[in-house]
Amino acid sequence: MTINLSIHPYAAERPSRFADRVGAAYASAVGSDHKKGNGQFFTPIEIADFMAASCTFSGRAVRILDPGCGTAILSCALIEHLVEINPELSFIELVAYETDSQLYHLTLQCLNYLEGWLNDKGIQLNFSLHKEDFILDHSESLKNTNLFSQPIELLISSSQSPLFQAAD
Repeated sequence: MTINLSIHPYAAERPSRFADRVGAAYASAVGSDHKKGNGQFFTPIEIADFMAASCTFSGRAVRILDPGCGTAILSCALIEHLVEINPELSFIELVAYETDSQLYHLTLQCLNYLEGWLNDKGIQLNFSLHKEDFILDHSESLKNTNLFSQPIELLISSSQSPLFQAAD
C-alpha cells in the first residue's frame, strides 16, 4: 500500500505544528494496525512542547539525535524552544531515524520545512534522515558498553545507582 498525501505548510506555521498535521494525516491514512506494527505513536504537539520546555542549552552549536522521529514533531519542538531561549544559536546538526519507508518522504518534507524556517532566522541546520532502525544500526556499539552488563533489578536497587535515592 502506498500512501499519497499532499500536505503543505501554512504561512508562518511553526515546524512542529506542520509536523503534527502531517503526522495526524498520515496516522489517519494508514490506520491503527500499521501504526501498531511499526511502533508509531506520533507525539501530540502539547506533549512535544512540554518536553521541549524542560531543556536548556547555551552555545552556538548543538547536535541532536532523534532515534525514532516519525514526522520529527519532537525534534521540531525542541529546536523551536532552543531558538527561543538561545539567541546565540547559529548551527544545529540533527541526526534522525525513521524506519517506515512510507513515512520517510513526509518526514523529509517536515525537515526541509524546518531547515527553511531556521534559515529565515539565520540558523544553519544540517540534518540526515536514516531509514534504518537506530538500535539495530548501532547494536555493536551497544554490546561494547556496560549498559546491559547487569540485570535492571540490580541497577535500580543498588545504592551505587544514580536511579536509586533513599527516602528520608
